[in-house]
Amino acid sequence: MNQFFSLERPIQMQLTILETLYFSEKSYSLEKLAHSISSDKRSAAQYCQKIQELPNAIHFSKTSSYYRFSGDAKEYQLLRSDILALSPIFQLVYQLILLSKIQINEFLDSLEISEFILRRHMTQLNKNLILIKSKSKLKKETFT
Repeated sequence: MNQFFSLERPIQMQLTILETLYFSEKSYSLEKLAHSISSDKRSAAQYCQKIQELPNAIHFSKTSSYYRFSGDAKEYQLLRSDILALSPIFQLVYQLILLSKIQINEFLDSLEISEFILRRHMTQLNKNLILIKSKSKLKKETFT
C-alpha cells in the first residue's frame, strides 16, 4: 500500500479497513476490523466513522455492529482517493509531481498544518526518496 513513502497512521488504517472490506466482499464485525489493523475496537470505530463521513462513502455502510463495502472497483478507487486526499504527505508528493514547486504558505493553509509538521513530513519523504536518488528542498517561500 505505501511502498514508496509512509502515510500517516490514521490514513494507513483507513485504507487497510477499506481494502479489507473491498476484497473480502463480506461484512466484518468491529472486532475483526480492529484485529485486521492491529488496533483496539474504539480506534477501529473512529477510523470507520471518518471513512463514513467522506463524500464517496455511499457504499461503505454499518449495520448493527458490522461494516461492509458494497461498491465496485470504481467506487473503491473514489473512496480511496478521498482518504488519500486527507494525507498531508500524499498531498505533498502529489503536488510536487504536478507542480514541481509549491508555495509553502498556500500549502500550509490549504491543509491546515504547521511548518513544523511540513518539515517532519519532508524529512520522512527525503529518507524514502534516497532510494530513487531524489531530494526535496524547503527554501524561503517555496518547496521543490
